[in-house]
Amino acid sequence: MNATGPKLNFGVTEGPGPGKNSFSACTADHAEETAKTLLALVERMKRGDRKRFVVGTGHGSCTCERAAFEYVVNLEFELRNHGVRDEADILFVTNEYELGDFGVDGVHIRSGGYVTPTE
Repeated sequence: MNATGPKLNFGVTEGPGPGKNSFSACTADHAEETAKTLLALVERMKRGDRKRFVVGTGHGSCTCERAAFEYVVNLEFELRNHGVRDEADILFVTNEYELGDFGVDGVHIRSGGYVTPTE
């Protein structure tokens, strides 16, 4: 879980935080620990060990949804790059009113000739 916000305050959401039940990429030290753990999980996945990744924001005062969104996109890329995407379940958790809102009234996804609003 990447529980980012304008000020690191892992305690506002019960459970997450470095050294607890989650990992972070919010500081250089956090990111280094998270990267090492991800690579270790990738190695296990290469041996057929299926993993679940939960990425997102915590409490509603965590207002950096973009960071969590960027992280989940990067995670997708890295898992594909290492050839283990089929061994991973990814769950994205957000405190946004609408997915992709980012405080700018959402986004519109264009695919296959259709436009889908994130609302």
